[in-house]
Parts: sequence; C-alpha cells; structure tokens
Amino acid sequence: MTKHLALLLFFLGTQLFAQENNNHLSATIIGSGSPKFNTERCGPSVLITYKNTQILVDMGNGTQANLNKINSKIKDIDGLLFTHHHLDHNEEFAPIFIQSLLGGNKTIIAGPKQTTSLIDNTIENYREDIDYRLSKSGRSLTDVKSNFTAKNLTGNTIFYIGEIKITYTPVNHTIATLAYRFDVENESIVISGDLTYSESLPILAKNADYLIMDSGGAIEVGSKRNVIKNNNNRNNSRAKEKAHVNLAESSQMAKEANVKNLVLTHFNFTNVDEEATSAEIRKNYNGTILYGEDLMSITLNQNIITNKHSNLKNSSALVNTGVQNYYSNTKKNSKPTVAQLNKQPKKNKKSQQTEQRETKPSNYISQYANVPEGGVVTSGELPDLNAFSANGNSLKIKELSKGKYTVLAMGCLTCPEFHKAYTGIEALNVDYAPKDVQFFFVYKSLRHPELDGYVEAQNISERLLMVKEVKKKLGTKVPWIVDAMDDNIRIALNSGSQSVYLISPEGKIVKGWGKLKEQELRQMLSDKVGAASTLTTIKDLDLPVIKRYEKRLNEETNTTIYRPEGLNILSIVPKKPEDTYYVKLRAEADRNLIETGNGKLALGFFPDPILDAHWNNLTPPMKYVLELPEGVTASPQEASAEKGPGDSDTEPRQFWVDIKGASPADQIELTLHYYGCTSNMCMALTHKYTINITPEDNGSRTFGFNKGKHNNNNNNNNNSQKAKNSGPSFERMLANMDTNHDGKVSKSEAKGKLKENFNKRDKNKDGYITEDELARRNR
Repeated sequence: MTKHLALLLFFLGTQLFAQENNNHLSATIIGSGSPKFNTERCGPSVLITYKNTQILVDMGNGTQANLNKINSKIKDIDGLLFTHHHLDHNEEFAPIFIQSLLGGNKTIIAGPKQTTSLIDNTIENYREDIDYRLSKSGRSLTDVKSNFTAKNLTGNTIFYIGEIKITYTPVNHTIATLAYRFDVENESIVISGDLTYSESLPILAKNADYLIMDSGGAIEVGSKRNVIKNNNNRNNSRAKEKAHVNLAESSQMAKEANVKNLVLTHFNFTNVDEEATSAEIRKNYNGTILYGEDLMSITLNQNIITNKHSNLKNSSALVNTGVQNYYSNTKKNSKPTVAQLNKQPKKNKKSQQTEQRETKPSNYISQYANVPEGGVVTSGELPDLNAFSANGNSLKIKELSKGKYTVLAMGCLTCPEFHKAYTGIEALNVDYAPKDVQFFFVYKSLRHPELDGYVEAQNISERLLMVKEVKKKLGTKVPWIVDAMDDNIRIALNSGSQSVYLISPEGKIVKGWGKLKEQELRQMLSDKVGAASTLTTIKDLDLPVIKRYEKRLNEETNTTIYRPEGLNILSIVPKKPEDTYYVKLRAEADRNLIETGNGKLALGFFPDPILDAHWNNLTPPMKYVLELPEGVTASPQEASAEKGPGDSDTEPRQFWVDIKGASPADQIELTLHYYGCTSNMCMALTHKYTINITPEDNGSRTFGFNKGKHNNNNNNNNNSQKAKNSGPSFERMLANMDTNHDGKVSKSEAKGKLKENFNKRDKNKDGYITEDELARRNR
C-alpha cells in the first residue's frame, strides 16, 4: 500500500511539474549531431513547445526515434520549420510529413526557398503510397491536402503558430538559410541554423534568453589541434570556415546580441572539450555556455535544464562556464540561482509601458551643454549618450568620438532639409577622413511622417530597417549611427532635421549648427587638423538625384478624411512595441480636445512601407475598438474601414471620433483588428495602443498640413488670424516658384513680395529661400 501511494504521489508530482512547465516556452534538442553518423548524436532537430503548441525545427537522421523517446507524437506537432535544405537537416521530413498528412494534422510548414517544392515532390514521389493508406479510412489526398499550409519565407517578418510569435531572418551559409526567434510574452529562444558570421543574427537574437547556435570550431576531447586548423588542412579549413562559424564568430554574435545563454549544438563528434572550447568563447562572451546533447530540455521558468534520459552516456554534460563549473560529468555542485543566471530582471507589462512614456531624458540639456534659446547645443561637454551602429550593436557616442575630431550630422528618411544638405557632409568626409577626422550621420525620429508613406518606427529593429532604406535612397558613404528609441541624442543636443556638431578628441562640443554651413565647418576642420589636400564638390560625388517627396492628398474619400491645419499629433504607446505592427496608428487631436477635453480625434492607420505592408481588400476590413476612462464618451467608439481600391492598396484608413469629457491625464485604449499583409504572407492580427490626450514630443509634424505642437496661449480665433497673416505655406510656394524642383527657391525663381524681400529673407545669404527661413518669418 505504501509503495503504491508513493508511486501515485510521484506520478502526480511529475504531472504537475510537466503542466507547470507547459506554461513556459521550452526547447528540446532532439538531435545535436551533424551529417557525420554518430550513435550518440542524432541529426539536427529542435522541438519548441508552449502549452499545447509544438514546433519542430529541422528533421535530421534519428528525429523520429528521439521524438518517440520523449513520447512526442507527430500528430500533435503544429509546425514544421526548416533552417535550410541540406540533407542532414531535412532527411526525415518525408516520413514525418506523410504521418502528419495521414493523421489529418493542421500543420504549418515553412522554410527558405525550395520548401514548397520539397513538399510537392514528396507528395508526387509517394502519391501511390499516400493514396493507398488514405483509402483504408475512406479518404483521398484532396480530403487532407487543405490541412497543411506551406510557405517559402523571404525577407524579415513574423507569423504565429498558436501563441508563439515567430520571427526569422536570413543568415549567411552556403545555401539559403534562416534563423528563427520564438517569443511568448517575456520568454525567447533563438535557433541560428548553420551559418558563418551574420550581422542579421545579433539583431534577431537581441536580449534573447537562449541562443541555440551552430557549434563550428568546438574542440574535441583529446584533440591536439588548435581552434585554428593547422597548415596541413589549410584548404579544408577554408572550405569549412565558409560554411560554419568558428568560436570567435559565434561568441562575438552572442555578445552583440546580449543573449543570456549560449547553447552549442550540431557537433560532428561525441565528446566536447568544454574547458578548452569555453576558454575560446570567453574571449568575447560572458554569459552562460551550455553544450547540447540529444534530448536536452530547456524550460524558461527559472532556467530549468534537464536531460530526459539520464541513463544515456554523458547525460550530464551541461556546463555553466562562468566563474566555476556548476555541472560536470563527475560531480554536481550547487546550481546558480535564477538571479545569477538572469542579470536583467523581467518587468511586468505595466512597468514597461510606464518606462516607455517616461524615458525622455529632459534633463540632459540643462545638465550637460550650453543651449541658446530655441537653438541647438553649441558648446559644452558631450553627454554620455546611447546609440546603435547600423547593424544593431549598442554603443556610446562619447566613447565613439574619443581621440578623434568627429562630425555628427542628424538626418532621417523624411527630413527634406537633410536630403539637400547631406552631400556637403559626404564631400567633407572625402577631404578630411584622410586627416583622421571621422564623420557619422545620426538617424533620428521622422521629421515629417507621411512623406512617401513612411511612418514612425516603434522599435529599434524598425529604425535599423529605415537606416538601410535611407542608405539605399541617398547612396551615402558616410557611416550611420542610430539614436535610441527614447531619442536621447536629439533631445540632449536639441537637434533639428539637419543639425551638425563638431566634437573634439576630448569629447567637447566645439561647435553646433542648426543646419550645415559647409564652408564654415571646412574652415574649422582646416584650423584643427590642417587644410585638406583636395576640395571635393558635389559634382565629384557619385550620388543619386533625389526626387521630391510624393505627398498624400489631404482629401476626403471612402477611406480617408480631410484634416485641417492645426491638428496636434498625440503621444501614443504600443502595448508591445517589440512586436511587428504592419499597420501603424497615428492619433491627432484638434485644439478643443486638448484644451477643453471635448473635441475631435483623428485616427489614422498606415501600412508601413519599411515592412512591405499593404491592405488586402479581399480579407475582412480593419476594425478599431476604443476602451474609455470613466466619464469619457466617444462616437463612434468602434468602426470598420471601407474597402480600398482594387485587390490591395497602401492608402491609410482614417476616422473622425468625437470625444467628450476627457482630460490631459486620460488615456484611451485602442484595439486594432486587421490583416497584416506583405508580398509573402497575410495573417489576422490584433494590436493594442494607449493614446494619451497630450501632444507627442518627437520633433515631427505632418508635412504640408499638420503643424504639430500648439501654442497654449493662443485661442482658435487667434490661431485663425495668425494663419491669415502668416503668408503662404512653403509647399504652396514651391509649387508656384520652384521651377527646377530642387526643394528651394532661388532669387531668379522668386515672385511678387518674396522677390522684393528676397535679401531680407535669405538669412544665410546662400542665394536660396529654404523652409526654415520661411518658417522663421511666419513665426
């Protein structure tokens, strides 16, 4: 009786443990081997699990046998993903797929190019066998073929299987290869696939809990070789390095990604010299290092790591190679606490949202630098500001500029004045880079959202995509760095869309300009480092001709509204800014709503061109729903959009909402239901925002008809009178006078009163009237 009770309690305990772990993201390394046959290591395969969702990544030799050992049924697998189509990664796909097909599974199958053709060929090659087995249950291939969805994945995007968000990115290998990231709430696992060094992987894996990585360069027990191959194998070594990472590369990518745990797998031998391998990795990476084995299971609640079959040879080969070994093959020491393994504690959703609203470093200006009223920082100590390189590595501006004269030039995708001035920085770079002066463009928040359809990025990954776009658009040779999402550089230096700063080798701001004065900067650089031996002009540079921006028409249609002058862009916070929102919200309010709490709210939903997003008009239309604070009313509180022209389009979906009873402290919760569609996929999504009834502080305005932040001292009548007296808008002036379409007005192009007062308006005496010069007159 006692024996039976003990067994019952043990069974219940294991069931409760398994149930608890099912509520956390987990990965089981089904196979940790390579193309080389190994009785201790099956071919590459990883099983990702969350609640009742199972996703199998790669299907190497032995996958089915090891799935059976952990009692994982193929009929329960919801997704089959490929990193690439080398035989050792898809060797057992055919039997697994056919079993799934016969079982009637609803399965998503996805991978790089050739995935769909692999499926088609498998069906064709085994058609008679499949038909025979289906006929035994009275079914045909037509009955079951709709149960699976097949995708060739391209570019960078996301999709969901169950509640697991899946992001992927191409990585460098001998054939098309993808790395995958799996996210559930605050838990994340990344699988690299086979690769050489890839800039895209650290971006995908940023701050992940676990990075399961190609083990290229790992050292075998008893091996006499170094990490770098000896000369006798030089040719083979080169071929291998081209296909797989070495330890320096894998550890560097783990460091750049700031992952908490690095798991090595895909070994071509049985026993790893963990001490020697870890010593090489430690030259770059300081997190936890784990060595994969078949059936190793990693569960993200408190970093539980187990081996399902402890009777297997070398079953305890997990090593934390930090200050001490916590596990070895001979003894088991005290296990580190969760706090020791996770250096950064997780934050709840509420604190994340609050932090996002409150991270604007408004004290930077007064604390660090001399700022004339209304102007840019002109002198003082350079603040210790955060930024990113164009490939996503975090850096400090002050450290970047140490020891060299450095020029920082602000810019963005929708900064028209920057697009006219950046060529001057490119020319200066050609002349003064040989004299050890370094130049950087600094990517900032959008100056004019809506130009060419661009919308503000909501996370650093999207801002990095914008940098790729602006580099392509402008053909820049000067390297880019990227302001952090709290805009700390723009705020600290009080920067505009074409501000330029010269920084000394000691980290002092030598001079700041609201816009580039090329000749003045050239003279200053000559005084500091000596005159350049060349004098490069714009004509000497191989740069593209920049077309004028296409502005959206401000008109009322079945999908858009007419928006009058004077609307204020409101501060909004996406609930999950790290997610990919293919459609972005911009909320705007009229003066009455901001000042009295009763007025009009304009909601605009914009497909993001950086993400290749569009509306699919064959799917149900988008719908918004508002959740309001007590005492606040909205009409309409929810609404669906009309369908746009054709089967697809990229026009915004816009709505007027009448708000009553609001205050500046109120927050409106918005839920957006829509189909996020690109050229490669289309999926139903739900995203949420918090709308604050206060103007945003991104230094941006909607080009042409939205003037951004309002002046609280003016009422509506004063505002209307000011509009009458302020003269024509810059856009209207360009339309009437800018005959050569260069985005500015020369003296020969000027007409009427502008021609009469040209010299007075041309503040910098360069022979042109620009938007800033006209705006200065209208203020």
